[in-house]
Amino acid sequence: MSYNTRENNILKITRSGGVALGVQCYLPYPIMMDMYGMAGYDYIMVDMEHTRVDFSRMEDVVRACDCNGLTPIFRVGKNDPMLIRSCVEIGGKGIVVPHIKNAQDAADAVAFCHFNPTGTVRNGGALGMCPAVRHSNFGLDNYPEYREWINENFCTIVLFEDLCALENWESILDELTPGRDGIGFGMGDLSFSLLKKGEPDRSKEILDKYVPVIQKAAKERNLIQQNMIWPGPDQEQMKKLAEDGTNMILTFPDNAWFTEVASEVVKKARGL
Repeated sequence: MSYNTRENNILKITRSGGVALGVQCYLPYPIMMDMYGMAGYDYIMVDMEHTRVDFSRMEDVVRACDCNGLTPIFRVGKNDPMLIRSCVEIGGKGIVVPHIKNAQDAADAVAFCHFNPTGTVRNGGALGMCPAVRHSNFGLDNYPEYREWINENFCTIVLFEDLCALENWESILDELTPGRDGIGFGMGDLSFSLLKKGEPDRSKEILDKYVPVIQKAAKERNLIQQNMIWPGPDQEQMKKLAEDGTNMILTFPDNAWFTEVASEVVKKARGL
């Protein structure tokens, strides 16, 4: 039996020069995946950092993604090998890792997502061997093909969310594999991390100093660049983002969408 899995839409699109469009998913229910698939999204990112979801629910979400042509990726709560392993084994196609502070953090994140040995991870991968998992089709005879697929097609996205990450940006990028891995900026966390009690807010000045330089370097290195947007982007925004190197767009949380729509309905109904 040969290994068979759904494509990673993010890599398929970005490797061909396109921009992948996804949803930051705070409502991880299978029926939501039906709607996102019908709407035409390429992927969803289940947020496990700011929601309280469990992996038994995630299996059904991944199945629904498979049925709707969506690529499921997960933002984990921390750079933890067991969290990441669970996301890989249930059928995820990528991991977004918050608060990467230095090269070692980035190296660990990439290793936790891949198998050993692999030439695309400096010191080898760290995923444990087990063929009896969903993503491998529960198969022993196709396990080598599964490991190869993961090493070539499972993407690791590391988030810059702290000042020390900005200062260590070059060594962090060195740990990422061109065409497979990428970066993102948690601008809210970054801005907060730059505030100092009793001192003027210099966050914009610092971000303006670092972010364009990192984006340019990532683009030159052929790394994926994720950018989160609220509300949904128009064509002019898409063009500007692409020029800056963004090729993985994430529309802001679905729970905020529905809250906004519900609020507008109530306001209109009450004449507010």
